[in-house]
Amino acid sequence: GSTSSTTTTTNTTIPVINSPLRPPGPHLPLELQADYVGIESATDVDVLCGRGVTTNRHPGNAKFRSLIGCNKELYVTSTKKQKMGISRSIVEAVRGLGGRFLEKDTETGLYFDIGDKKAVEKCSQALRDGAAALRKQLSDDLNDPDFLNAVFDTDGGAADVLSKTSKSPK
Repeated sequence: GSTSSTTTTTNTTIPVINSPLRPPGPHLPLELQADYVGIESATDVDVLCGRGVTTNRHPGNAKFRSLIGCNKELYVTSTKKQKMGISRSIVEAVRGLGGRFLEKDTETGLYFDIGDKKAVEKCSQALRDGAAALRKQLSDDLNDPDFLNAVFDTDGGAADVLSKTSKSPK
Protein backbone atom coordinates (compact mmCIF):
# COMPACT_ATOMS: atom_id res chain seq x y z
CA GLY A 1 0.00 0.00 0.00
CA SER A 2 0.97 3.62 -0.21
CA THR A 3 1.66 5.87 2.72
CA SER A 4 0.93 9.55 2.88
CA SER A 5 2.86 12.50 4.23
CA THR A 6 2.54 16.24 3.77
CA THR A 7 4.81 18.87 2.27
CA THR A 8 4.46 22.54 3.11
CA THR A 9 5.25 25.06 0.38
CA THR A 10 4.50 28.77 0.80
CA ASN A 11 1.88 28.22 3.53
CA THR A 12 0.07 25.54 1.49
CA THR A 13 -0.07 21.95 2.68
CA ILE A 14 0.08 19.49 -0.21
CA PRO A 15 -0.53 15.79 0.45
CA VAL A 16 2.25 13.62 -0.96
CA ILE A 17 1.31 10.09 -1.94
CA ASN A 18 4.40 7.92 -1.72
CA SER A 19 3.58 5.70 -4.65
CA PRO A 20 5.14 5.52 -8.11
CA LEU A 21 1.64 5.28 -9.58
CA ARG A 22 -1.28 7.63 -9.10
CA PRO A 23 -4.24 5.91 -7.39
CA PRO A 24 -7.75 6.23 -8.82
CA GLY A 25 -9.56 9.50 -8.11
CA PRO A 26 -12.05 8.34 -5.46
CA HIS A 27 -9.20 7.06 -3.25
CA LEU A 28 -7.21 10.29 -3.25
CA PRO A 29 -7.18 12.65 -0.27
CA LEU A 30 -10.23 14.95 -0.40
CA GLU A 31 -8.07 18.00 -1.26
CA LEU A 32 -6.93 16.34 -4.50
CA GLN A 33 -10.14 14.58 -5.50
CA ALA A 34 -11.48 17.64 -7.34
CA ASP A 35 -8.81 17.09 -10.01
CA TYR A 36 -9.67 13.42 -10.49
CA VAL A 37 -13.42 13.01 -9.92
CA GLY A 38 -16.50 14.94 -11.00
CA ILE A 39 -14.88 15.94 -14.30
CA GLU A 40 -17.51 17.47 -16.58
CA SER A 41 -15.70 17.23 -19.91
CA ALA A 42 -12.66 15.56 -21.41
CA THR A 43 -9.88 17.46 -23.16
CA ASP A 44 -8.30 16.44 -26.49
CA VAL A 45 -5.36 14.85 -24.64
CA ASP A 46 -7.50 12.74 -22.29
CA VAL A 47 -7.96 9.02 -22.99
CA LEU A 48 -11.56 7.87 -22.57
CA CYS A 49 -12.11 4.38 -21.23
CA GLY A 50 -15.03 2.35 -22.48
CA ARG A 51 -16.52 1.26 -25.77
CA GLY A 52 -18.34 2.98 -28.57
CA VAL A 53 -17.96 5.47 -31.36
CA THR A 54 -17.58 8.50 -29.07
CA THR A 55 -14.66 6.89 -27.25
CA ASN A 56 -13.10 5.61 -30.46
CA ARG A 57 -13.29 8.98 -32.25
CA HIS A 58 -12.03 11.04 -29.30
CA PRO A 59 -8.76 12.86 -30.26
CA GLY A 60 -6.97 11.68 -27.10
CA ASN A 61 -7.84 8.07 -27.90
CA ALA A 62 -6.51 8.49 -31.46
CA LYS A 63 -3.21 9.78 -30.01
CA PHE A 64 -3.21 6.90 -27.50
CA ARG A 65 -3.72 4.33 -30.31
CA SER A 66 -0.83 5.91 -32.20
CA LEU A 67 1.44 5.56 -29.14
CA ILE A 68 0.31 1.95 -28.76
CA GLY A 69 0.99 1.22 -32.44
CA CYS A 70 4.51 2.65 -32.22
CA ASN A 71 5.33 0.35 -29.30
CA LYS A 72 3.63 -2.95 -30.25
CA GLU A 73 6.58 -4.57 -32.01
CA LEU A 74 8.90 -3.71 -29.13
CA TYR A 75 6.29 -4.96 -26.63
CA VAL A 76 5.86 -8.41 -28.20
CA THR A 77 9.63 -8.98 -28.22
CA SER A 78 10.18 -7.83 -24.61
CA THR A 79 10.45 -9.56 -21.25
CA LYS A 80 7.61 -9.27 -18.73
CA LYS A 81 9.51 -6.59 -16.80
CA GLN A 82 10.23 -4.61 -19.97
CA LYS A 83 6.57 -4.87 -21.00
CA MET A 84 5.51 -3.27 -17.72
CA GLY A 85 8.03 -0.48 -18.33
CA ILE A 86 6.64 0.14 -21.82
CA SER A 87 3.07 0.33 -20.48
CA ARG A 88 4.13 2.70 -17.68
CA SER A 89 6.02 4.92 -20.13
CA ILE A 90 2.90 5.30 -22.28
CA VAL A 91 0.88 6.32 -19.20
CA GLU A 92 3.65 8.80 -18.29
CA ALA A 93 3.64 10.18 -21.84
CA VAL A 94 -0.13 10.78 -21.77
CA ARG A 95 0.04 12.30 -18.27
CA GLY A 96 3.07 14.40 -19.26
CA LEU A 97 0.94 16.09 -21.92
CA GLY A 98 -1.73 16.85 -19.31
CA GLY A 99 -3.86 13.88 -20.32
CA ARG A 100 -5.94 11.76 -17.99
CA PHE A 101 -7.42 8.29 -18.29
CA LEU A 102 -11.11 8.93 -17.77
CA GLU A 103 -14.11 6.72 -17.20
CA LYS A 104 -17.68 7.98 -17.11
CA ASP A 105 -19.76 7.50 -13.97
CA THR A 106 -23.08 6.21 -15.35
CA GLU A 107 -25.05 7.63 -12.39
CA THR A 108 -23.72 11.20 -12.50
CA GLY A 109 -22.65 11.41 -16.15
CA LEU A 110 -19.32 12.87 -14.94
CA TYR A 111 -15.87 11.49 -15.61
CA PHE A 112 -13.30 10.31 -13.07
CA ASP A 113 -9.62 9.47 -13.50
CA ILE A 114 -9.09 5.70 -13.25
CA GLY A 115 -5.60 6.09 -11.77
CA ASP A 116 -2.27 4.87 -13.06
CA LYS A 117 -2.64 1.23 -12.04
CA LYS A 118 -5.74 0.77 -14.21
CA ALA A 119 -4.24 3.00 -16.92
CA VAL A 120 -1.16 0.73 -17.10
CA GLU A 121 -3.50 -2.29 -17.34
CA LYS A 122 -5.36 -0.54 -20.19
CA CYS A 123 -2.06 0.07 -22.01
CA SER A 124 -0.93 -3.52 -21.54
CA GLN A 125 -4.24 -4.82 -22.92
CA ALA A 126 -4.04 -2.49 -25.93
CA LEU A 127 -0.44 -3.58 -26.58
CA ARG A 128 -1.48 -7.26 -26.40
CA ASP A 129 -4.31 -6.78 -28.92
CA GLY A 130 -3.13 -8.33 -32.17
CA ALA A 131 0.15 -9.46 -30.58
CA ALA A 132 -0.21 -13.08 -31.77
CA ALA A 133 -0.51 -11.99 -35.41
CA LEU A 134 2.45 -9.61 -35.01
CA ARG A 135 4.58 -12.36 -33.40
CA LYS A 136 3.72 -14.70 -36.31
CA GLN A 137 4.67 -12.01 -38.86
CA LEU A 138 8.00 -11.38 -37.09
CA SER A 139 8.67 -15.13 -37.04
CA ASP A 140 7.77 -15.47 -40.74
CA ASP A 141 10.06 -12.53 -41.59
CA LEU A 142 12.99 -14.06 -39.68
CA ASN A 143 12.51 -17.35 -41.56
CA ASP A 144 12.30 -15.64 -44.99
CA PRO A 145 15.74 -15.55 -46.71
CA ASP A 146 14.62 -12.67 -48.98
CA PHE A 147 13.71 -10.60 -45.92
CA LEU A 148 17.01 -11.39 -44.22
CA ASN A 149 18.97 -10.59 -47.40
CA ALA A 150 17.16 -7.24 -47.66
CA VAL A 151 17.96 -6.42 -44.03
CA PHE A 152 21.59 -7.51 -44.24
CA ASP A 153 22.22 -6.45 -47.85
CA THR A 154 25.79 -5.21 -48.29
CA ASP A 155 25.09 -3.59 -51.67
CA GLY A 156 25.90 -0.04 -50.63
CA GLY A 157 24.32 -0.57 -47.21
CA ALA A 158 25.76 0.38 -43.83
CA ALA A 159 27.81 -2.83 -43.53
CA ASP A 160 29.44 -2.14 -46.92
CA VAL A 161 30.24 1.45 -45.96
CA LEU A 162 31.75 0.28 -42.66
CA SER A 163 33.92 -2.37 -44.34
CA LYS A 164 35.31 0.22 -46.79
CA THR A 165 36.11 2.78 -44.07
CA SER A 166 37.65 0.30 -41.67
CA LYS A 167 40.35 -0.98 -44.10
CA SER A 168 43.84 0.13 -43.17
CA PRO A 169 45.62 2.43 -45.66
CA LYS A 170 48.37 0.91 -47.84
